[in-house]
Amino acid sequence: MSNIQNYTPLDLSAPTPLQTAKSAIPDLFPDVPCKRCLRCGNPMPLRRRKDALYCTDIGPGNCKDLASRERQEERKTEKRNQLTEKRYVHFEEFHALYPEVYTLLVDMLREAQLMGFRKYGIRGPWEIIRHKMKMKYGEDFKMNDHHTGFYAEKIIAENLDLKGFIELRKRR
Repeated sequence: MSNIQNYTPLDLSAPTPLQTAKSAIPDLFPDVPCKRCLRCGNPMPLRRRKDALYCTDIGPGNCKDLASRERQEERKTEKRNQLTEKRYVHFEEFHALYPEVYTLLVDMLREAQLMGFRKYGIRGPWEIIRHKMKMKYGEDFKMNDHHTGFYAEKIIAENLDLKGFIELRKRR
């Protein structure tokens, strides 16, 4: 029974001896400049490669998860760019086949501008033109929604009077 009464719980919030030693590396050798990781800011081990910039360059480090997240973001961005290029090629093919879509969009946007609208999105006219083109070419006619952004950019580039009128969003 006396062992239970003398029991004191461990303080888990206190740093472990290893954590204390790691944080004290720069203080142990004040004359030797200690290089720090550019990602996480922690001091790098004394035995390191001279060209190492990150903890992960010299083995498992504190910012390994951060590095993998950065690589994952780079891959996502690259994939997104490839997809955008592919969609742009499809847009160019569609525009070559149906140039009247562009002229109808411009006409409808100018009409909305004359009616007094200060800003207007391209989706409204797009859906009206989709309906008109389906009536003209039949049920097999398709208009890809991904083309609206490319049409908006093309209209703004070629029609300066519609530059501030069309609302644009950042491409995802």
